[in-house]
Formats: sequence, structure tokens, C-alpha cells
Amino acid sequence: MLETDLSYDLVVKEFRKIHTNDICDMQYDKGHNHNGPPWSRVYEYPMVVERIEKHHKGGEIHNSCWGWCGVHVQFKEILDSHFPEKVIHSDIRESDLNGTCIYDITMPPPEEFKERFDIVLNVSTMEEVDHNHLEVFSNLFKQVKLGGVLIATFDLPGLQVNSFEKAFSEEFIVDGVPINGLNSKLSNPNYEHLNCGIMVIHKRKKKLLKRILNFFR
Repeated sequence: MLETDLSYDLVVKEFRKIHTNDICDMQYDKGHNHNGPPWSRVYEYPMVVERIEKHHKGGEIHNSCWGWCGVHVQFKEILDSHFPEKVIHSDIRESDLNGTCIYDITMPPPEEFKERFDIVLNVSTMEEVDHNHLEVFSNLFKQVKLGGVLIATFDLPGLQVNSFEKAFSEEFIVDGVPINGLNSKLSNPNYEHLNCGIMVIHKRKKKLLKRILNFFR
């Protein structure tokens, strides 16, 4: 079950597969390793940046599970340049790069992270964690301040989609031609069996509570 707070509504802005007509940026073709080129990152990273620019209100951003090497460092540098002194990058592994810290997304957030961030990010990691994915989501969503959003991308199969559909009371949308390792503009046939998805979840003050508070002002 998804743990929520009575003071806010959880509003699903997006919950869908990423498809071949989505934005793609080939600058993220770096970071090849023994598994081949980062076929999904050329879609995920520009889509995340686009949504940050749409929803960011000037506050802090938490880039959870940031990745610490390869193309992940490139994405960190782009976030830092786009949003100077606004981004915290966390992972379970320590890094000596500026703006990084240690945090395990399977654990409740520390007090200093609770309802702190305009935007919390998790790029293609939640599905990799051997843990209840709704609990991981809840740990991250607790860090979003009222009016903020959580933006996450994920591989499929991988994410426990059925659990999220029940928790959100929303159907996962499959529209267009889903990207995979083979049809990606940065092809990697090793991952022909995988698709990707994105969720953008808004933490909105409850309308009834807002009306009551306005009445007593």
C-alpha cells in the first residue's frame, strides 16, 4: 500500500511508456561499457530536463541514485549548469564530486530531506532495487514539498507496474511505438527486450483543506 499524507493530493501528470516520437538528444551517447551504448538515456535524460524546466519553481532538486560514472556524470554536469547551486546528487556509493551525498532510497529520508525539494528525480533505478517499489516511491515522494513533483523513469519489465496502477488508480498508458534497445536512435540490441516508462507525480495541497484554510483567513 502507498503511504500518503492527509494534507496533500497525489496527482498523476504522466504515467506511460516512452515512445519513439519522444524527444531524443544524442549528446548522451557517451558512457559506453561492456553492455554497449546507453540506448535509453538519449530519451530519458532530455525528457527529464524538459519536465524539470516545466515544473521547477526555483527551489532545490534532488537527483537520487545519480550514478557516479560515465554518462551519469555528464547528466550531473548538465543539471549543475542548468540549475546552479540547486541540485543535490545522492547515491549509496560515496563520490568526491561536488554536490554529492550518500542516501539509500530503500530507507526513509533523513529529516533534512523531508518536504524539502521542488523536484525529486530517479532515473532508471527504482526498478533495479530488490525492494518494494511502492515503498521506494514513498521514500522519495516524502522529500517533495507541496506544489512539487517527483519525476522517475524506469525499465520495463522491471518496475512493479501493477502495484502503481492500483496505488494511483490510473492505468499505465502505452501509446505509439515504445522504445527498446533495438529501435532506439542509439541502438543496443542487447536490450531489445526492454522498454522504458516515465512518471511525473505532483504533490498538491488538498482542495478541501485549501478551501477550509481560505475560509478562516
